[in-house]
Amino acid sequence: MNKQEREAICLLLSKHTAKSYFYYSNLSDKRLLKALQGFKGQMVNNSAGEVNETD
Repeated sequence: MNKQEREAICLLLSKHTAKSYFYYSNLSDKRLLKALQGFKGQMVNNSAGEVNETD
């Protein structure tokens, strides 16, 4: 992944999680992508929960 992609992912994750940009910027590409996948899974679960609450 290129530098801009890494920076964007680090910013996104640090903004929406308790960990800092510095933490994410020190991860390898593989671990960073795994963190992103976990975050996306959490977002899907959260949005599904919100839909269920309104039904």
